[in-house]
Amino acid sequence: MTYTIESEVLSEKIERIFDSDGREYYLKIDRFFYEGGQPNAVYFFLHRCDRNNQVGDAYCCFDSAESLKLADIKISDEEYFESGIDKWFKLTHWNEPTNYQNKTLGSQLLHHIIDFAKHHNIKKISGILECEDRQKQPFLISWYEKHGFNIDAVKNISLILS
Repeated sequence: MTYTIESEVLSEKIERIFDSDGREYYLKIDRFFYEGGQPNAVYFFLHRCDRNNQVGDAYCCFDSAESLKLADIKISDEEYFESGIDKWFKLTHWNEPTNYQNKTLGSQLLHHIIDFAKHHNIKKISGILECEDRQKQPFLISWYEKHGFNIDAVKNISLILS
C-alpha cells in the first residue's frame, strides 16, 4: 500500500485485486477532508493494471464521524477503444473484456468499502437503492443482502458494523 498526500486529499493505492478470470486490477482510494481536518468523502477507483484504465468506482460521503453514506458503485459494462494505441492494445490483447461486470469486481469493491469503514471506526454504512438501478440490475437487492445489508420497505440499505 502506498500513500500520497495532496492538499486536503489523502490517496492510497492497494495493489493486486483479481477478477474471476484472474486479471489484475488495483484500487485507489482518495479521501477528502474539510478544512478542519474532518473527513468529507471517499472515492474508490478500480483500475485495470495492464492498461491503467478505470473500470469501476464507488463514492461515499460521511454523514458523521461514525456513519458513511454509500452514494454509488459502478462497474463498467462497456470499454471504449478510441485512439490508435487503444486499437493496437485491443488487437494484441484480444481477450481483454469489454464488460467488467459479473467478474466479482463489485463485490470486491464493496468489501474494500466495508473494510475501510471498519478500519476507521465507522459504525454504519447506509444508502438508497434507486428505482432506476433496481430496474437495470434486478439482482441488486439480493446482492446487498448477500453482503450483510438490511433493506427496508422503501429500499434504503444499511449495514451496522461491529
